[in-house]
Amino acid sequence: MAWLTALVAGEAADLGDIDDEFLALLRTVSLVALAVCRGARHPALDRFAPMAFATSQMQLKVTAQTLAALSAVGVPAVTIKGPALAVQHWGDVLSRQSVDVDVLVDSADVPRARAALVGAGFAPDSPVPDWYMLRWHYDLLYRRTQPPYVGVELKWNVCPPYLGHVPVREILAEPIMVECDGVPVPAPQVSWQLIACAVHSVKHCFSLKQLLDIAFIVRDMTPDDCQAAVARARRARLWPALHYGVSVSAARLGWQPPPALAALRPSPLRDWPVRAYLRALPLTNPGIVRGWRMHAGKFAAPLLASSVLQLPCAIPSSLSDRPNVLAAVGRGVAAARRTVNRSSD
Repeated sequence: MAWLTALVAGEAADLGDIDDEFLALLRTVSLVALAVCRGARHPALDRFAPMAFATSQMQLKVTAQTLAALSAVGVPAVTIKGPALAVQHWGDVLSRQSVDVDVLVDSADVPRARAALVGAGFAPDSPVPDWYMLRWHYDLLYRRTQPPYVGVELKWNVCPPYLGHVPVREILAEPIMVECDGVPVPAPQVSWQLIACAVHSVKHCFSLKQLLDIAFIVRDMTPDDCQAAVARARRARLWPALHYGVSVSAARLGWQPPPALAALRPSPLRDWPVRAYLRALPLTNPGIVRGWRMHAGKFAAPLLASSVLQLPCAIPSSLSDRPNVLAAVGRGVAAARRTVNRSSD
């Protein structure tokens, strides 16, 4: 944590030789690439840099193919996080590893976008049924059927629909182009990128990688950018996510939020249970919690993310948002229908 704090402040020296314990922790929190770019040395990392370069090039290739396929059918799109975020705010593509390519489209364009991805050599790859993802969630995972087997998350929102009202068309209408190793990649404006990362930090229980995203983005923002982020988060009914994303990142990584972002203040009635939940999360959080923390997060997520106007919808929806349970119920309903149909035959 001392190294990350110095890194955010722009004062970190190269790491040099690291031990097995430090490497294991870096792997747990998905920050090996950042450490290698900052001079970490360990026998197990000797081949990491060329492998990371190859992986980043494959992801950029798949990003370009995905955007080309969507453009060919007239579907506007921007990428969320990924290489564009790495280049803009982390320093380069190699510093921030991404698992999948996240592409945002308008909800009305999802059918055409799905057909375009299939036509470009992708296939659906989700353990839960489409009806749940389309009605309760906000993305569908596709994966290439031929090497490289990189995943593409087709998104039509930046959060579950019950948490807020995100003007996706507005985000798509004002993209910025980021040059990523020779590949032009459309990305949201910095204020929307910050809001998306703040909401993502709530989803992943404020993991260190998400908190670094927020810190690095805010470090590069102008006062006007901060004002725009606050105004847009309020309009999307997601200003609590912006507040807690920024405040948790600042507290754990030792930086001072700009005045416009620091001025966001939730009520004590909301803040008390949220802070109790945040204290229960591990400091070096990998982004996945189990047991009672996971169940507590179902209640805490709306308090962390949604405005008061959204809470009457957000809290019951979040508590009942159980993909494994709903998928099992869906399988049971389908089996019952087959039984009825056979009986009627």
